[in-house]
Amino acid sequence: MGTIFNIYNHKNDYELVNEFLYHTYKKEKYPNWLQPRWEYFHYHPNTEEECYKTIGVWKENGEIVGLATHEGNLGEVFIMVDETHGYLKKEMIQFAEANISKKSEDNKKSLYVYVNDFDKDLENIVIEKGYQKIEYKETICQFTDDIKDDELQVPTGFTLKNLSGKSDIFKFHRIMWRGFNHEGEAPIEGIVWREKMQSAPKYNFTLNVVLESPEGNYIAYSGIWFDSINKVGYIEPVCIDPDYRKKGFGRIVVLECIRRAQKLGANVVYVESGLPFYQAIGFKPIFKRNVWKRVWNENN
Repeated sequence: MGTIFNIYNHKNDYELVNEFLYHTYKKEKYPNWLQPRWEYFHYHPNTEEECYKTIGVWKENGEIVGLATHEGNLGEVFIMVDETHGYLKKEMIQFAEANISKKSEDNKKSLYVYVNDFDKDLENIVIEKGYQKIEYKETICQFTDDIKDDELQVPTGFTLKNLSGKSDIFKFHRIMWRGFNHEGEAPIEGIVWREKMQSAPKYNFTLNVVLESPEGNYIAYSGIWFDSINKVGYIEPVCIDPDYRKKGFGRIVVLECIRRAQKLGANVVYVESGLPFYQAIGFKPIFKRNVWKRVWNENN
């Protein structure tokens, strides 16, 4: 039985993609998303089920061997295959151009393709199709140092703690709102966004760390997702209240997240960001996902 293409069906395919991402993971330069990124995408506040209709999956013997997906926004695609099905990449790009590309008012279509810097096969395919590499890229960094229990110094009056569910949902919503630079105070109706994130199957409250001010507000937050199959941690998201930045509070919550994940068995923690903040606290770049763009006339 050969390879079969289907439009992604959340009910039937979500766990199959999880398994695909688990078994295609490789330490150092992992070719596909980490499983936590797939889960985070599905439970992100901005993700709507309607967007699943533009995700493509390729199966063989009932298992996923290829995935062409976005993160909720048409116009960008991530191409993922297992190591024995690299020949599907050209077909997957064709699918993405037809189904995931973004259409403009002047009848032009555009697509951004994320390509790992070591994936020369996919890079050659997009070059042949006329894509141009743009300046933006994702830098993948890893952290492998051990963190001791007494390594983090919390300022007097501040409290380092993990989230505790519905009892602190508004304070969590407030730091997420302010930490990502939204104006004004957090709207009460936005609590449902945070509840959606926290409903993810592998969301672990004890791994989501906040720093609480003497006034009782959360002023720094870091989340981490743990892949117990591969013993991998994945930092996402991190935010600091604008009134408390440049004081070392971000470092405290991120390292505490890592320390807790290490206690569960994590031997490496990744962050898909090259910000100097992460490198300053010990993350080391290991590879990049370059972004390639093509614009074409829809009638061509």
